[in-house]
Amino acid sequence: MSKLAKTVFGTSCVITAGTIGYVHLRQHLDRQNLHEGITKDLERQEKNVFPLEATSHSVADVKQIRNSNSSSSRIRE
Repeated sequence: MSKLAKTVFGTSCVITAGTIGYVHLRQHLDRQNLHEGITKDLERQEKNVFPLEATSHSVADVKQIRNSNSSSSRIRE
């Protein structure tokens, strides 16, 4: 083989190996980012559990107050 052919072949191999390495690295980083997104979502959901519980309690309290008010108004009639 000529010197030019060897150079082109070597350069082609280096570029191909670099591209494959970059793609694998990028996939690995993307998977890490996706996993971090899941853990962040779970943390956000855990933080929001308390306000939702408080809201459900307050809704139950309002219903109870309405029921007691409606039953007391029936007694007055």
